[in-house]
Amino acid sequence: MRDQRRVRDTELTAAEIARTTVEANSNALLIFPGTVHCEPHEQVSWAEFQYVIDEYGDIFFEIYDDKNILRNRDASNSVNALIGMDFSQYEKRRAESPDDINLAGDSIDDSNFFDDYFEGENSEMYDYQVDWGMPDSSSTLHPVYFAKCLTKAVHMKHAKMMDHPSNGISIWGRLKPAFLEEEYYVRRLFSGDEVSDGSTLDWKDGEILSFSSRYDKSCTLSSIYRLEIIRVDLFSVYGAQLAVNLYDFHDTEPDSLVHSAPAILEWFRQQGIRCKYALKALCRKKGLHVERANLIGVDSLGMDVRVLSGTEVWTRRFPFKVRAHSEIAAEKQIRQLLFPRSRRKKFTERAGDLDSL
Repeated sequence: MRDQRRVRDTELTAAEIARTTVEANSNALLIFPGTVHCEPHEQVSWAEFQYVIDEYGDIFFEIYDDKNILRNRDASNSVNALIGMDFSQYEKRRAESPDDINLAGDSIDDSNFFDDYFEGENSEMYDYQVDWGMPDSSSTLHPVYFAKCLTKAVHMKHAKMMDHPSNGISIWGRLKPAFLEEEYYVRRLFSGDEVSDGSTLDWKDGEILSFSSRYDKSCTLSSIYRLEIIRVDLFSVYGAQLAVNLYDFHDTEPDSLVHSAPAILEWFRQQGIRCKYALKALCRKKGLHVERANLIGVDSLGMDVRVLSGTEVWTRRFPFKVRAHSEIAAEKQIRQLLFPRSRRKKFTERAGDLDSL
């Protein structure tokens, strides 16, 4: 009978990846249905806001009054929060033509907003009405317009997104005003204050009107909202969309290298072309036909490599032999994968032969 204790984990669970992604980021794109926001148009609206996570794993947003577009700020408002994704193109789209987009449905439950980001989403949810300066009876695409779109697409950073993707989280839920007793603590998390000596709260009619500290003298009015999570979806770098169990999402802990991964990726980049060639050799050793290989992610159990060959792009997992609990341990594991003992021995023998000549 096989000893099950020898079976080792090679990758994080969906809940661990989701919690790690939320912990690694600090900004989220909040998407509001037309029934929630008070902007002039009646379609969906979105804006990027900073968030913090308390010791219990709850997510809080600070929304300043001059940027708060909620129709009823004291009510429970439906929202879709996107974390770990590239928001710049959506912010630009919103600024250029917010009124030209006609999305089917105003409810949070029956709209998938970004079919150009998530592969495999249902494109029938969209109904774009674009005026190209052509008669309504014309259904053909003007070649000049097509050329402009093609030029714009070439100069955008889609290639970088393909070569270096990241895990994305979609959280469906409701924004609720934070409780009075937890708002002070959450505001300290946003301001970065560890001690309340230099911080004061202004009270009126039982409500907190403003927060000031020795770092911020502007006293800008803002509201603290808690995100009540209803559903969590993970869009992994492997191209899979997974529904994350809410109990697992709340109970699990982020990966131990959540705040060390950027430094590890930067360390790998600074190693130069030697490590890049070794990474391609590792992929070929696993039977992959590779033209380019990029290290895109590292956690305590292994590393994720983006492999490109011609028009094919996919992500490959290379697990560590043992779990890495620190940044130094992870770098050591990467070296052992790229330069195994047999290969280092060959290099040493070749160097010795050259010295004897």
